[in-house]
Amino acid sequence: MSMDYKVLRSVESIGAVSFGIRIEVAAPAEFSEKLELLSYEITDQIEQQILRDFHTGNQDSQNRAAAEREQLLSLFPDPIYVEAIPNGYCPRACCEHLPWFVVTARAGRVKIGWRKRVIQIDWSECPQTATSKELFADDPTTKGERMIHAWGAEKAKEYVVAILRSVREPK
Repeated sequence: MSMDYKVLRSVESIGAVSFGIRIEVAAPAEFSEKLELLSYEITDQIEQQILRDFHTGNQDSQNRAAAEREQLLSLFPDPIYVEAIPNGYCPRACCEHLPWFVVTARAGRVKIGWRKRVIQIDWSECPQTATSKELFADDPTTKGERMIHAWGAEKAKEYVVAILRSVREPK
């Protein structure tokens, strides 16, 4: 006797990492809303692990991560200490291999990482430095009190140098 399976959930992704997931269930009743919600959670977990496994074993992914690290850390003239932290923009498995960094410099701790097409620089842990309004008032980019988005490594280098030079003596 053969069971009568029905597709509970099916997911396909075609792109840089192509994969498919299909959950088929033979059950004595119609699929409940709770079962359907559970299938979303399970397929998401499976998808995340597929991506995690792919990027862990993919040389291109590892090369990209190494290149990003080198690029970001080269923006700091004399880093004292560097700590890799989880990606501050995307917490999903597709970006786990692309960490952000907290760079300890003489001015304090600066958080830096790629956010889509910009490099986010956050120096909120450097209270003795000038604010973005003081340093980059005329620069037409996204800014917070001590945060700025740099459109490329060259602009990021300019910002980092200005930030580190802006250290003021404590009052």
